[in-house]
Amino acid sequence: MVVSFLHQLFAVVWLGNLLLTYFSIAPAARDAFGPEAKKFMTAYQKRQSRFGMASMLGLVLTGMALAKQSPEFAHLFSTANTFSAILTMKHLMVIASFGLALVSAQVLGKGKPSAGKERLSQRFLQINVVLVFLILFASAWLNAAS
Repeated sequence: MVVSFLHQLFAVVWLGNLLLTYFSIAPAARDAFGPEAKKFMTAYQKRQSRFGMASMLGLVLTGMALAKQSPEFAHLFSTANTFSAILTMKHLMVIASFGLALVSAQVLGKGKPSAGKERLSQRFLQINVVLVFLILFASAWLNAAS
């Protein structure tokens, strides 16, 4: 029960921050600060990324513990049964989301800002928002399948 609670808590922090940033904070910053919004968003994302990265690590650790507890779990990236196949899809989407977040933070967030980096960062954020909804759907499907 504790592991499940922690997994859900990490998911809420990670996914909640991503959705809040995309749907609320970034548009509000553009409205309130205009051209200065980039400066605000850079500072915000630097601070927020600590929570995101910690949550991602927590999700990986608690997710491994939860998978091992399930009798339907075959092995990592298995498609041996419905549960394992759905879990594999979820893992692949989470890996893609983590990868986008890392590239955005470590590559696009470093060095001199540019319009190209800004557009790519926005595109990564949009893709990550879509992935979040797909991951949540996969989680619901996984719960229904088990």
